[in-house]
Amino acid sequence: MEKAHPDVLTVMLQLFDEGRLTDGQGKTIDCQDALFVMTSNLAADVIADHSWRLRQQAAMEDSDVNNALTEGMPLPAVEELSQDFKEEVIRPILKAHFLRDEFLGRIDEIL
Repeated sequence: MEKAHPDVLTVMLQLFDEGRLTDGQGKTIDCQDALFVMTSNLAADVIADHSWRLRQQAAMEDSDVNNALTEGMPLPAVEELSQDFKEEVIRPILKAHFLRDEFLGRIDEIL
C-alpha cells in the first residue's frame, strides 16, 4: 500500500466508507461483504527487530524453563507480538506515511 498512488487511497477510502465502487462508465459494484487484504513493508524492520528480541527472550526463558522444571519453580511467561505493540509502534508508522487518519480508522485488523 505504501507504493500506491494517493488516488488509490482515496478510492479505497470511498470503498471502505460506502461499501461500493463505481467505475467511469457508471457501473456500480457492491463490496459490502468483501474482505480486503492490503500489504505493506513500512514497519518490516521494526517488526523484525522486535521478533529477534522475542526469540532471544524465548531462548533465555527456555534455559529458565529447564531450571524451573528441575527446581520446581513456576514457568516464565513468553511475550508475543501484542495488540499494544501494533497500536503503539506499527500504527504510528503507518499514520506517518499515509497521513490520513480516516483511512487507517477504517482498517479493522493489523496482522
